[in-house]
Amino acid sequence: RTSACPLLKPLLALLATLQANRILAAERASRPMGIAKDWGSHLIPGDKLLARDTDGEWGKARVIDVDTRAGETLALRVHFIGWSTANDKWIRVGARSMRPCEDSRSLGGPALIGRRVQLQWEEGVWYDARVTRFDTNTQRHSIVFDEDGYEGWYHLEHEQANSLLKWIDGSERAARKGPPAAEPAASKPATPPAPKPPAAAASAPNFFGAGRPLAPKPRPRPDKSGVERPDKSGVERPDKSGV
Repeated sequence: RTSACPLLKPLLALLATLQANRILAAERASRPMGIAKDWGSHLIPGDKLLARDTDGEWGKARVIDVDTRAGETLALRVHFIGWSTANDKWIRVGARSMRPCEDSRSLGGPALIGRRVQLQWEEGVWYDARVTRFDTNTQRHSIVFDEDGYEGWYHLEHEQANSLLKWIDGSERAARKGPPAAEPAASKPATPPAPKPPAAAASAPNFFGAGRPLAPKPRPRPDKSGVERPDKSGVERPDKSGV
């Protein structure tokens, strides 16, 4: 019986390490593509977000405290909406356990105005658009589509977290520095570019490269004025206040 005790402690330590590595791998695998690693460092108490609980499930939460050192936010304490305070937890910024919801404070804000994006509406069909305005009250940006001039308001980081938006003129981190600088006149070609082929040409260039057929698009475009974009974060969390 005594000889088994020295083996038990290293075995428990090994199991704990394997469990920690499994959780870390799951967090890395579930992190949305394109979301900044330091997303959440701009949030303040009262802001809303999606956070992962101790069971690995995502739910809507509210920031109730921040851990800031030397002017840098290192962690957020969140309260899961609909849950008791016993479930409040600290989440380290960069721990892949937080992501934007449609009510989150925008990380890019006005600096994203002028950026070029592609937005997916129908499955597999992307539309070119430009960011034109920013609403500080809703934290949403106005997007104007190139094809038909339709304007809609979207939470860009939430769209990107759900793989419905991608930047086409640089990375998300570059977006926070504002629109890209204009190209110097000296570097532009002396001769004007060749005229574009007619819009009806079967091999007109599209978002995915020249020479490929245009993706079929419904006509007319659907009226998106009163339609909410899909939230792939899951259903509303249950009330466990009495658990």
